[in-house]
Amino acid sequence: MRPVLAGALKSLQGKWSKHTPSSPSQAQTAPNTDYAATIPHQTFMLFQMMFAIITPALITGAFAERIEFSGYVVFMVLWATIVYFPLCHVVWGKGGLFNRALGGKIPVLDFAGGTVVHISSGVSARVFALLPGKRLGYPREPMMPHNVVLSLIGTGLLWVGWFGFNAGSLASGAFAATRFAAAAAALGWAAMEWLLKGKPSVLGCASGMVAGLDLSQHGEAAYNEYGAV
Repeated sequence: MRPVLAGALKSLQGKWSKHTPSSPSQAQTAPNTDYAATIPHQTFMLFQMMFAIITPALITGAFAERIEFSGYVVFMVLWATIVYFPLCHVVWGKGGLFNRALGGKIPVLDFAGGTVVHISSGVSARVFALLPGKRLGYPREPMMPHNVVLSLIGTGLLWVGWFGFNAGSLASGAFAATRFAAAAAALGWAAMEWLLKGKPSVLGCASGMVAGLDLSQHGEAAYNEYGAV
């Protein structure tokens, strides 16, 4: 038993030393050519961490005010570990099943998180919302946010942050497509509210903005700002 454990530890030590930089400066400056040949791998890691934290946060709307905070923390840790990280690897990672460009078997085009972020969080939010059932009073009672101003501030922050997702992945063309997609969706939502309810609402515009940002991620490398609209 001891020789087996010793061999396993020696193998792990060899792999660790192989991927461990010789100095802190090397860790900060050395790129990983498989993922981003022109930026430090540490920077790429931080960019990926931004996706990792926003994805479980997108699920919160499905169960806001319906579970305790401690349960939410446990859920985020487990969901990120069991669902997000494996899915992220199979779509974006080298050798991932859905990443044919880096040695996988199935070609999947996910330019800025359409699959890894939005499909995973959307399906999970749907499942989580079904578990406790409908909210009390829904749909008889209106359930507006308690503070529309804060909702708009959050929408604005989300819009600016989305440029980091999309433009950070695909540069200027994605920047323009993101801007036009969100603006067109906001105007479209307001127009439908005006047509169906007699007047548009600020909350409806915010909902349209978020919907446009979401849709802009799935394949915007394949279209320009006109296609986004």
